[in-house]
Amino acid sequence: MEPALTQKLIAFFYGNRFTMDTAEGLSQWIGGCPDEVTSAADALVGAGILARRGCAERTVYTLAKGASLSGQTCGLLGR
Repeated sequence: MEPALTQKLIAFFYGNRFTMDTAEGLSQWIGGCPDEVTSAADALVGAGILARRGCAERTVYTLAKGASLSGQTCGLLGR
């Protein structure tokens, strides 16, 4: 997983809290190929920062309910 892409995803979702988008759509906003975005987003799902809905090519990501800029998240952002 590319750390810069993870940081872009976190910053994007915290700046756009109600966004629901696929990896392909997110790649249009933040750069990177959809496969890289999927890997980064799935890691953030595992960390409890993002939530995943749907399956396969219909999977959408959104900010997890109750996610906040905790110490862990700030660490991922380099803050």
